[in-house]
Amino acid sequence: MNSDQALVLWRSSWSSGISCVYALYQNKLYWAPIPALVLLTSLNYWKNPRNGSWEQRLDISCVGIALIHHLTVAYYTKMYIPYYMLISIASSCFPISYYYYFKNDMWTSTYYHCALHVIANIANLVLYST
Repeated sequence: MNSDQALVLWRSSWSSGISCVYALYQNKLYWAPIPALVLLTSLNYWKNPRNGSWEQRLDISCVGIALIHHLTVAYYTKMYIPYYMLISIASSCFPISYYYYFKNDMWTSTYYHCALHVIANIANLVLYST
């Protein structure tokens, strides 16, 4: 991955900031720290991505915890079906991105990973609208 691709992913990571601000706007103070944490760890990783680094492991761990939390809590909201549909679409972008990464098609991999960031945060906006 080159620095241009990392910059695209660093920029798309800011979509978690939109989720955080929207949670605050909706007065859902209990939701806001989760995308804020994902924002911080993602920005930290994508500023200088290195496979196997502690920054990568921290980012992946925080995203995993956030996803498990949201999937669990979303079930008890009226927006769980649209949230689950959108998060499923977003999650499907990860293995596709990974596939292209190993095919050495870095731009296609980058675009799918960027789509993951954007669609997952659209799912968050839907969830926080309840």
